[in-house]
Amino acid sequence: VSHAGYLYEVDVFGGELAGLIIAELETPDIVTDAQLPDWIGRELTGDQRYSNAVMALSTFTDASKRALAG
Repeated sequence: VSHAGYLYEVDVFGGELAGLIIAELETPDIVTDAQLPDWIGRELTGDQRYSNAVMALSTFTDASKRALAG
């Protein structure tokens, strides 16, 4: 998804993670909150719960789904 000259990669999950949507922006630029699209939620950088490896290898219980939704 293009916004303000940046390209966001948007991942929409299904299965056990249905409803989880993650937008990624890889840039060397400093992007201020004011430059972000209004549909962006909280920052996940550094939160290992959202790493591809963790999500691919995990079995999700109702409690862990609530923790991801956090």
